[in-house]
Amino acid sequence: MYFVRTPSVVKYYYSKAIFNFPRTTGEIFFTFDDGPSPESTPYLLKLLNDYKVKASFFCLGKQVKSYPALFAEIQAEGHAIGNHGFEHLKSSQISSEVFFDNVNKGADYVQSNLFRPPYGSMKRFQLDQLAEVYKVIMWDVMCGDFDRFVSAEKCFQRIMKNSQTGSIIVLHEGNDISKLKSFLPDSLQYYKPDLLIKALPYSF
Repeated sequence: MYFVRTPSVVKYYYSKAIFNFPRTTGEIFFTFDDGPSPESTPYLLKLLNDYKVKASFFCLGKQVKSYPALFAEIQAEGHAIGNHGFEHLKSSQISSEVFFDNVNKGADYVQSNLFRPPYGSMKRFQLDQLAEVYKVIMWDVMCGDFDRFVSAEKCFQRIMKNSQTGSIIVLHEGNDISKLKSFLPDSLQYYKPDLLIKALPYSF
């Protein structure tokens, strides 16, 4: 189960995390989790460059270790970089010690003060500790691009219906991004005339 639009009660409970920016900014933020990946990152970098916009990539340390040149290319293009852990582990299924070790090991490779927990999963006391070191970035719109039961058109409509100025939209890299290729260009085109599509503003 996942929320397409993050409820206010979740934002309140995890108040030390950032789910969106002020609704008056005239900006919107596209973010990509789980890379870098040779199947998806080159496509995304070219597309973003074609539209002359910047985004944010929350990278897994093991992927950075495997594909350092792709990681360097993301940085060279001027996109924001965030830590997504070393492996994609869910905090509810592991001990806090393993959770924090995974975060720290990811940070060794990614070297960013932005962090997004895999699956958006963390206990509140874990967020309290993370917030002492990181800007913890969540999202307010998840279109379900990873969900095999959700079509590309449905993803596009969810983004259009639920996003607004200040929104952080979460998308995913992976081995099969055919769905992402179907709706992402239209999504960028939809927002670009009216909102500034930007990378997240926090970095070292």
